Amino acid sequence: MAKELGEPWRQQHGVAAQDEVGVPSPAAQLLHALRQDGYERGVPVSGRTTTGKPLQALSRRPTLCMVDDLDAASPGVQSELRQLVEALPEGPIAVVCAMRAAEDPASSGLLTAFARRGATWLRLDPLTLADVTEVLTGSGEHVTPQQAAALHRRSAGNPCILTELLKLPPDRRTGTAARVPTAVRSAIVTRLAGLPEQVRAMLMYAAVDGEWLGIALLADILNEPLRELLPLVDTAVTARLLVWEAEPSEHATSGYRFPELPREVMLSTLAPSSRQLLHAALAEHLAMPDDTVPARLARHLRAAGAVAAAIGPPSEPD
Repeated sequence: MAKELGEPWRQQHGVAAQDEVGVPSPAAQLLHALRQDGYERGVPVSGRTTTGKPLQALSRRPTLCMVDDLDAASPGVQSELRQLVEALPEGPIAVVCAMRAAEDPASSGLLTAFARRGATWLRLDPLTLADVTEVLTGSGEHVTPQQAAALHRRSAGNPCILTELLKLPPDRRTGTAARVPTAVRSAIVTRLAGLPEQVRAMLMYAAVDGEWLGIALLADILNEPLRELLPLVDTAVTARLLVWEAEPSEHATSGYRFPELPREVMLSTLAPSSRQLLHAALAEHLAMPDDTVPARLARHLRAAGAVAAAIGPPSEPD
């Protein structure tokens, strides 16, 4: 349909060609065509013919309209889509929209318009370990339960990430020789680049410190009160670089976790000297509290190397 609504459509309906920034969206073009054909909110206007190609296509043959990242659309495009949903005539038309945050207020008007047309809502949860095992078996992969569990954890149950991991050689998917798929790395780097500097700084310290976020330590080292640090953490969660686990299997309490691939990409962006400085800074702050875990402090001191020489060796546990 979008192909039919290009330059020939603009000429037919008297819409002047515009530059790349100003080209009408497919939703706006189709909405204009429906109005030209005499349709408003699915009801033909008296005295108007319905001979336009777009309407014929929608009325006489099954049509599937797909909109990805609906919640990322600009307010203008969302408004156009809302009007389009309300104007579409009855017919063999299916509209499938994908979005990450259905609770986003910016999309409420559009979602209400879908609800009035009898929309069906499907929540897609991450793949479970059983799902990942089924995918592996169905694709002819012969893996052990331990390997399936490692792939499930590394992919975080994301089907697209799992697909990219399976493109790698078996010895590069998990373990010490594991690699981050190029497509996944590019997506994560793009997300990182779009974050405020404060959030990136917080993520650098968090990635160097380990898988689980030490909120108190981060607040101390960044000199940020908790009430100001937590919104930074929430921003990283929204960007899908951190996850909140209410019932973590390995911890007695809930907490924020750095998934494997985002953490590895974050670490890969740091030069060796930068990593040493971050480890040294973490070690310096860990050496101050009385309840420091010696093993955690020792790990940072070893990673910091000569940079942490002035901090001194960790104290032995009582």
